[in-house]
Amino acid sequence: MTNETLPKPPSAAKKYWAGYAPHPFLAFLHELLRARKFAFSGYHQDGQFLTWNRPLFPGYSAQVWVTPSNTNKKTPDIFGVMIFLAVTSSRQAEIENTLRINECSKIRGDFLAQPAESNVTVLNVNLGWLVQYWPPRAYNFDDGYYRWARLSTSESKDAAADVVAFFDRYGENFFCLVDSPIKLSSVLLDLQNFPGIEFCKNADSAPVSSSQEEYASVLFHDSGQKLEAINALSGSLKKIETQVARGFRDALEIEIQKCRIERYLSWMKNSGVPRVE
Repeated sequence: MTNETLPKPPSAAKKYWAGYAPHPFLAFLHELLRARKFAFSGYHQDGQFLTWNRPLFPGYSAQVWVTPSNTNKKTPDIFGVMIFLAVTSSRQAEIENTLRINECSKIRGDFLAQPAESNVTVLNVNLGWLVQYWPPRAYNFDDGYYRWARLSTSESKDAAADVVAFFDRYGENFFCLVDSPIKLSSVLLDLQNFPGIEFCKNADSAPVSSSQEEYASVLFHDSGQKLEAINALSGSLKKIETQVARGFRDALEIEIQKCRIERYLSWMKNSGVPRVE
């Protein structure tokens, strides 16, 4: 393993990380993640959060991202972090940008459509959530969901080791659950039955995907399962129609989704954007 230290963060990062740039916890965590084949992939929002990526399968990556909590420049000896695990996709971003999917939002009139980022977050979960609800389950929230909410800066090395110990147990299992196109698409289409969710009373903290049916559709298409891809898109429209009928979303969302589906279907009919392995 080469001696690659954590790059220097933007100066604005100090206001998020108790005056440190970088915080010693992040430097220790960086080395431990590198030992697990993760590469540092950037500071975001002026250094408020950081990401590390590792290839999952072509066009998709496993990502660890870290953001501060309970961290203040006035109390630099105390800090907290939230650790998130995500599946990100350059392939999904490629499709969305090629098809100009976000232009469909112009139907709303006052919405400025933006191109997708170079990577789209397909699925996201809090590592603390996995510790709380996956076996062996934590006895209480302080040992699970809020395990890293209040830490001592002087014990940053031990804190980083603790995070990675739980990542090795829970995080690696999470990524194994979604480490192929079919496995990931199956999880995306059944998030309401995601393992552990039966114990979770607060759905807001559960694993989340913003457009899971569309993401699954691209995965199915690239795997040669076009019927499943079309069915996934149909499911996305039915879901929005149900939400509109219940008053959770406005009727324009149906027209926007129909526009998005039309673009995906046209792409599939014409064999789609070639996938680069």
